[in-house]
Amino acid sequence: MISQEKLLNLPNHNTVVSQVGDIRQRFSQLAKEHGENPALGGINRPWLNYQQLNKLIQDRGNTLLDAGIGRGNIVIISLNNGPEALSAILSVASVAIALPVNPQEPVKTLERLLERVPVKAVIYEDNRQNIWKTLAKTHGLTQLPIKIAPQTPAGCWQFADIEKTSQTQEVVGSLADDTGILVRTSGTTAEAKIVAWSQASFLLSVGVAAKWMGLTSSDRSLCVMPFSHLHSLLRSCLPGLLEGGSVVCCPGFDRLQILQWLETFQPTYMTGVSAIYQQMLNQVQETEWHHNNCSLRFLVSGSDSIDSETVLALHQTFKVEVREFYGMSEVSPMFAGTEKGKLAQQESHSLFALEPWTITCLDSNGEPVEQGEEGEIAARGGLINPTLKKLEQRNLTDFSGWFPTGDWGSLDETGGLQIMGRVDDRINRGGQKIAPKAVERILEQHPYVKRACVFGIPHEIFGQQVAAAIILHSDQTKIFKENELRAYVAGELPNYMVPEEILCVEAFPTNLVGKLDRQALVTLVQQKQIEAQQKRQGRYLANSFPEKRLREIYQELLQISEIDLEADFAALGGDSFQAMSLLIEIEDRFGTLLTPEQFLQHSSIEALAKLLTQSLVNSPMPPIRLIQEGDGKYPLFVSHSVSGITFYATKLAQYLPPSQTVYALN
Repeated sequence: MISQEKLLNLPNHNTVVSQVGDIRQRFSQLAKEHGENPALGGINRPWLNYQQLNKLIQDRGNTLLDAGIGRGNIVIISLNNGPEALSAILSVASVAIALPVNPQEPVKTLERLLERVPVKAVIYEDNRQNIWKTLAKTHGLTQLPIKIAPQTPAGCWQFADIEKTSQTQEVVGSLADDTGILVRTSGTTAEAKIVAWSQASFLLSVGVAAKWMGLTSSDRSLCVMPFSHLHSLLRSCLPGLLEGGSVVCCPGFDRLQILQWLETFQPTYMTGVSAIYQQMLNQVQETEWHHNNCSLRFLVSGSDSIDSETVLALHQTFKVEVREFYGMSEVSPMFAGTEKGKLAQQESHSLFALEPWTITCLDSNGEPVEQGEEGEIAARGGLINPTLKKLEQRNLTDFSGWFPTGDWGSLDETGGLQIMGRVDDRINRGGQKIAPKAVERILEQHPYVKRACVFGIPHEIFGQQVAAAIILHSDQTKIFKENELRAYVAGELPNYMVPEEILCVEAFPTNLVGKLDRQALVTLVQQKQIEAQQKRQGRYLANSFPEKRLREIYQELLQISEIDLEADFAALGGDSFQAMSLLIEIEDRFGTLLTPEQFLQHSSIEALAKLLTQSLVNSPMPPIRLIQEGDGKYPLFVSHSVSGITFYATKLAQYLPPSQTVYALN
């Protein structure tokens, strides 16, 4: 568990304090400049203006100080999504350290959290049955229940029961370079990390986001993202709020209400993830909603990749610019984004660094790669927000000041960044490294496929296999054939990149933040494999001459004795090199040349035997076939077997001198 002292004075964060100030200073200034202008809104709640918001932040902060909670003290905020969650986070972060959590999180997750960080107190809504009442007693936390009156302006709340401290030493509030908020990452690739942000850091980063979005005091944001993660606070709410605009905090995303909220609150922009925007588009189709009443001037997507088809659909439906940003908790909520005036995911798919950040891609030795080459994306130039682990080590960057992001990508000649996915998401198939994005783009070019997600699944021989989940266009679900799609990819990419498992789904699973949950897809594919095995139960007895010969070839190449005749070549452990050897053997022994595409569609022994038999029927061999040219002096004629064919003649010729001419009589 990290010590309280290490959460103070974050490394290098004092360098921007004079430039951005702290939360109390900024909201005092905003109250003077924007006074009674609306600041915070909510569902069926009156607006809270800037003067009221500033007074709330100052008063609640002072109450916490009087209760002995201040600099370096961590306060968990366990409130439902809405304006009170935002005002509580700002109030706590102005004097102490705010740690937002989802009230619906499992008890085991909360227990692990309390083991990792030295929490002082917890804020929760008083009139709800809350697990924190029990956890607070167990872990010795100060309970800070609050009351929310529905008739009061959005964001207003009161402490239900809080006592002044009897400490003789005065409790002081946080400094601008102290940790002001602890942010937990989404945890899509591993256990969620906890990242420390100072007041100075998130005020600076919010300014970068506001500049990129071009926000003014006339803008209004509709926030539908959860407050337990970074996106809602530093991307949806604060950029507009600190420019004098307004924000409506919704109780999370509601597919059935979202279009009504757009009409009621008249926002000028909205930020979200791809999954949310896709649900909005579905709702538009179902309700025949029209954009005439829409006040939006742009939409922003981030926290997860968005595909070009969704971008175009949003642009055509809402008649607005669609932008994409790239950011991460440890660096900045937005440190690269789409160029102004351009649609996201169109043409080059490139994002460009936002000041003060510089971006490069590094090789395994930490050296920048050449333009166009792939590497791990790294950034430098701004403040680094340390994870608690890094903070204990006091080592925030690697490789000559560069901060490696854990993402994989490349830079083009214009400095545009193309993101290929997480380094951890790359698939290692027998030593071959595969970027999922490269395969996804080919899949999404197929006329049947609307969206694709590529990922690795465990394999006992190769380490990983390539798998894909796809969403089909609605009119293609009945005619989709997995082997046809696999053959299509094989025509565009090397064999080792072709998905060996393809799962057709109606929607991709997501986590609480709306990010794609790849691990859930892995589980679905593994379930599919188990069900297929149980249904098939295998067939090991060859019924025909071609099946017997093919089984011999498979046994020789794969060095296994028991072979399921219905199993795909890849499922048996075959790789692309062995597949080419197999095609050569088939040509030698059967006299039939198969293409890689044919093989991918018929890679089991059973399917190959049927294909070869059909080939022989449709294209019968000539009565006499030359097996080995030789010198022609004393030709050897080999008669057919009882089956009428002479596959064994090729094998026989291998043991004869090169000068011996060999013919087969079919």
